[in-house]
Amino acid sequence: CLQLSLRFLFAVFFLSFLAREDVFSQSSFFYGEGLNQLANKQYDQAEKSFLEALKDPHVPVEVYYQLAWVYVAKGKWKMAEDSVSRFLVARPRSADGLYIRGYALFRLGKYEGAIAALQKSLGMKNDHADAHKILGLCFFQKNENELAERELTTAAQLDPRSAETQYFLGRYNY
Repeated sequence: CLQLSLRFLFAVFFLSFLAREDVFSQSSFFYGEGLNQLANKQYDQAEKSFLEALKDPHVPVEVYYQLAWVYVAKGKWKMAEDSVSRFLVARPRSADGLYIRGYALFRLGKYEGAIAALQKSLGMKNDHADAHKILGLCFFQKNENELAERELTTAAQLDPRSAETQYFLGRYNY
């Protein structure tokens, strides 16, 4: 009798798991499509796929992170910041998420917020050359030249092949 009860409970658990997988299957399909489209630089299609995936209330929060990258690629800075903010509610210690927020805020001209996000990101992942570069540009915009030079120099040391960093560092030294 106990063995029959355990089988019944296992069957109920397994069926509920399968039902849950059906709920995830549609959003998982759109999420997977969005990832593929993002990787292939099909930004409009990726945006549509991620937005479709977000219709499922059980979708992983990472969809917001990927959607933020789509908006960065499309130059939609406010939408990128909004999307990554939703991601950061669930993953507040994501160095990459904080970098996207800082980059979006920089592009929006919100340098104080960008500096705070980028410094927090670099506190977790100090070898991110682009974060140092954007942080340096924030300081440059605020006329904090010593801090700008320090961050741009660090970015150049971490990624000496970055022509963009070399350009900004040369512009600063000019």
